[in-house]
Amino acid sequence: MLERILSPFTDNDDWQPISADGDTDNARRMLDGLLGGRPEGVLRVGDTICLATPRGLEVIELPGYHRRPRIELGCKLLGTAPAAGGLNLLDETGRVVLWSGGERLEEILPAGGPTTRCRQLAGDGDGMLFGCGSRIQLRDAETGARRAIGAVDHPGRISAMAIGPEGRVLVARSQGVLSLRREADRLEVEGRCVLDEGEVLALAETRPEPGGETVIVAYDEFGWLHVLHRLADGSIERTAKLELEIDGGAPERGDLHCEGPMVMIASGTRLLHLVDLRPPSGDHAPVHMACVSVGTGLSGVTADEEHVYLADAFEGLVVLDRQLFEVCHDDPVIVRVAVNDALL
Repeated sequence: MLERILSPFTDNDDWQPISADGDTDNARRMLDGLLGGRPEGVLRVGDTICLATPRGLEVIELPGYHRRPRIELGCKLLGTAPAAGGLNLLDETGRVVLWSGGERLEEILPAGGPTTRCRQLAGDGDGMLFGCGSRIQLRDAETGARRAIGAVDHPGRISAMAIGPEGRVLVARSQGVLSLRREADRLEVEGRCVLDEGEVLALAETRPEPGGETVIVAYDEFGWLHVLHRLADGSIERTAKLELEIDGGAPERGDLHCEGPMVMIASGTRLLHLVDLRPPSGDHAPVHMACVSVGTGLSGVTADEEHVYLADAFEGLVVLDRQLFEVCHDDPVIVRVAVNDALL
């Protein structure tokens, strides 16, 4: 049929339809490389930068940015969380392993165990927080022992999780942000706040002033940064919000990196933002300090005193000079390290 349709439009009598077999194989390999190798988060572990991808953990050495062999789990990697000895990794079978910087993995929880149906993982180095539908589990990062369990009954799906500096658990379920406190072996909801129409992509809790109260920051898919405060009874309410520029559409991932009052926001698009949570006198809104265009789909951010490290869904690792970023320099990029096999 295709040959009959196209034949009137070609003057070549020897025209033959092209076999799609080889092209299909190449396209399948490229699609698998793009989706399986795309970075979805970034963490610093010692003298390495680690990018979490569905295919495994990409490890890049500092300061030379040499790429090590990929840490593969044999199936899809769903999440990572910092641990005292390295990183805890969750795969799609529910297995949790500890990566300590070498080639070996230490099993913390087995496949088919209590985290089998979990699809999200967050942590603070001491604890691991798992999301399983509407249920959540808090476990010891070193042993995997259960500390507490709970449930979030807000409509939607768990889209982001975090453990705050005071041990409170934060869960975003679509447009709702919930704060949970630990009571013995239970996690009980103490406060919730429903934000606007955009699904929350990232959550964090930080302390803007030394010795002061903590605040919760949430970034949603439409580019809004929300600031929430705790009330005396433990409930939470939004006190400010700030619209950040994004490049159209609604990104599926984003990330926050907090250092006291300063928050870096990986927008899920090409833009990285810097916001100061301390409003000017007489105002409530945080202050937008910097914005640079440095990637394609920024899905993760972390930083040290000199550099900002970004996970880019298509470009791999992007490293910025922090000082140049903070003054909105046109090109703060120091190096890019590709990790996607389809693009190498």
